[in-house]
Amino acid sequence: MIDRNSTTRQQMEINSSYSDEIDLFEVWRILVKRKWQVLVVTFLVVVLSTAYAFFTKPVYKASGLIEIGKFLFSDEKGAQFKLWDSPSDVAIMAKQLEKGAKVSIPKVGRLQAENIIQIDIEAESPKAAEKRVRKVVERIITKHGNTLRQLEEEKSREIEELEKSIIILERKSDSLERVVNRIVEREEDSLEKQI
Repeated sequence: MIDRNSTTRQQMEINSSYSDEIDLFEVWRILVKRKWQVLVVTFLVVVLSTAYAFFTKPVYKASGLIEIGKFLFSDEKGAQFKLWDSPSDVAIMAKQLEKGAKVSIPKVGRLQAENIIQIDIEAESPKAAEKRVRKVVERIITKHGNTLRQLEEEKSREIEELEKSIIILERKSDSLERVVNRIVEREEDSLEKQI
């Protein structure tokens, strides 16, 4: 005779040993049972994704690097290199020229570059983004070119004034030399007369 209790216990032990495992037939049965829910969710995701892809405008990004030039400057402390502009001034200028510009000072390795700035601009097309970056870079280059010309003109004026001063000093030197020569001649004459 078969003991019912032992059979039931054996089935319970078998069922409990399988409770950790995934029953693929049970999963399939649940999916088939809820197929309309799965299809509706899948359909909604596809429709929303497609709508998002069609209705959002793509955004393109262009970047430009600008190296801020240095020049040799000398004062009472001696000769030293100085930047044309501070990176923060150039960043402000870039943001004024292009309202959506993002300006940063890139890192080179672990160090922050002291005289390089990066300009990032987003636009609706790659050409538009590139054109806007070029416009900002060209305007900054033009400004620095104007600054360089002003500095050259200022230095040229200083050189002209120094040359004029040299001519005046040479004339005064010649005059002083003549005066000294006359004085020496008079003294020599007076010494000769005294002897």
